[in-house]
Amino acid sequence: SSAASAVLGPSPSGTKEQHQTKGVTVTSKTDPSFQIFLYPPEQDIISKKIFESGVYEPDETEFIRQVGGNGWAVDIGANVGFHTLHMGALGLDVICFEPSPDTASLLRQSIAANTSLQNRIRLYEAAAAEEPGTGRLVRHPDSPGMTILTRIGDDLSQLPFGVTTTASLNNADITLVRPESILAKHIILPTDENSNSKLRLLKVDAEGHELHAFRGVNLERFPFAYIAFELFPELLWKAGQTDPLDLLLFLQQFGYVCTTTPMKLFTDTLMDQKMTDEQLRTWYQDIIQAKYQFVLRASVIYPSNTTGRGCDAFVGRS
Repeated sequence: SSAASAVLGPSPSGTKEQHQTKGVTVTSKTDPSFQIFLYPPEQDIISKKIFESGVYEPDETEFIRQVGGNGWAVDIGANVGFHTLHMGALGLDVICFEPSPDTASLLRQSIAANTSLQNRIRLYEAAAAEEPGTGRLVRHPDSPGMTILTRIGDDLSQLPFGVTTTASLNNADITLVRPESILAKHIILPTDENSNSKLRLLKVDAEGHELHAFRGVNLERFPFAYIAFELFPELLWKAGQTDPLDLLLFLQQFGYVCTTTPMKLFTDTLMDQKMTDEQLRTWYQDIIQAKYQFVLRASVIYPSNTTGRGCDAFVGRS
C-alpha cells in the first residue's frame, strides 16, 4: 500500500523486495480497537488465539495499556504485530522490528488497514542484534511467525523447537541491524519534559536472543521507562547462548526492577524497592522452582512447551 510505504522503515539494505502474504483479518477486542492481518488460524497458534479472542497475551496487553500514551515505544520481535498495533492505537509512536518476510508482510498490511496508525508505526524488516550483519531463521513448527535467529553452520538439533533438518529453515539471508542506529534516526532525545519525546516502552521477544537485542539498543542512551520481555530459560541457553541470570543482571544495572506481576510496577511500593544482585538471583530461582504451580498464582508464567518453561517479565526504572 502506498499509504503505508511512507512511514514504514525501509529495508536496511535498500534493495529487498517486499513480500506479500495473504492473511485473514479480525478486529481486536481492545479499546481502541484495530484491524489486524493474521495467518490462517489453522496454520499458526498465535494467530488462532487472536482470531478466537481478539486479544493476545492478556497480561502484556494490559501492561501496554497502562504504559500507553504520548511518547515512543519499540517492539523487537513484533511477529504479526498485535502489540505493535495496540501501542500505536493507544497513541504511542512505534518503531518495530520483524525479520520474517511473510510475517512482516502481514504487519505491513495491518498498518495500511488502520488509517490512524499509518503515521505512528515504522516497521523494519530486520532482526535486532549487537552488530549489523546477516542471519537465517528457523521456524516453530506450529507458528510461522515464531522464529529463532541462526547462522550458517549452527547445530539446529540443539534448538528447543526440535528442528533437526533444514526443512523449517528460511534459506534466504535476513538482515541484522543494531537497533540503536535505527532509534537514533527517529527519536529526538528529550532536553526537557516534552511528552512527545518520552521513551515509554521497550518490548523484546526475540526467542532467546533478548540479551543481544538489549545490548544493541543501548539502554544508557535510550533509557525506556518500562520494558517487557520474554524470559524463557531454555531458549536463552540454547538459542542465544545466554545465561538467563545474566540477562536479568544486565537490566538491573540500568536501574530496572523486575517482576512477573506487571501491575505492581504501577504502585509506589515496588518502584521504591530495588533488589540487590543476590535478591535477584533468589527471585530467579523462585521462578524456576515454581514450575507449573506458579501458573495458578500469576498468569504471566506459562508452560511454553513440553520441555521448558518461560515467562513474560516486566521491568520499570526505579
